[in-house]
Amino acid sequence: MIGKVKSIIQFAPKKSRVNIDVNGVVGKTFIVDGNVNSKYWKGVKVGDCLSGLDWFDEEGKIIDADSKIVVLK
Repeated sequence: MIGKVKSIIQFAPKKSRVNIDVNGVVGKTFIVDGNVNSKYWKGVKVGDCLSGLDWFDEEGKIIDADSKIVVLK
């Protein structure tokens, strides 16, 4: 699935929440620096379009942080 990064909120020095618009629905994922999946999200910025997104919990609007994302140019 494809989505656009709407905001990135830093909760703590090593934890952030990324809000992503997916077809008009805002989903979220949580990234913790040092976790294996954080390398996928390194360099993602507000306004970036991402492909490869998967739902972790579609009803709860949580995007899987393990999604193998690609920033579209």
